[in-house]
Amino acid sequence: MTGMDMQGIASVIEKRTGRPMFGFSTTGNDPYTKGIIAAGSKLIIGDSVIAGSLRDALSLNGVKAEIVNASFFGLDKQRKPCDLHIRNEISLIKHLRSTHYDMCIADPLFKNIPELSDMPFCGIIHPAVSGKLNYAEMPEFLNSRLACRS
Repeated sequence: MTGMDMQGIASVIEKRTGRPMFGFSTTGNDPYTKGIIAAGSKLIIGDSVIAGSLRDALSLNGVKAEIVNASFFGLDKQRKPCDLHIRNEISLIKHLRSTHYDMCIADPLFKNIPELSDMPFCGIIHPAVSGKLNYAEMPEFLNSRLACRS
């Protein structure tokens, strides 16, 4: 919707529905994802290594907001002080109720958690969460170009 007052539209929707909304004006010169990437703090739920790589990629692409990695699978040595080891779904829900994030990046099944349902969400399939359910859509993190050869 190039040229539209997206911030104004978001404000009207928020007032009518009571649900938080945000909008970004675009000129048509930048991808629409640029607005989402610019929005405040992010939560990445996944294994620590891939989540850390996503955080690094977002930072390299200009994201200045805080990015918190949360993992059920332990934390990598490259973790930041804000990163979380989450014991179970209940501890994740408690954390979400006490902390505000503007966006979540996680396996699509996490979108079913009520505390995440109204938040902008980017689904990235995690093999240990829904890999078998979504195997055909799972990205290749390693392929023949990256495989170790003897």
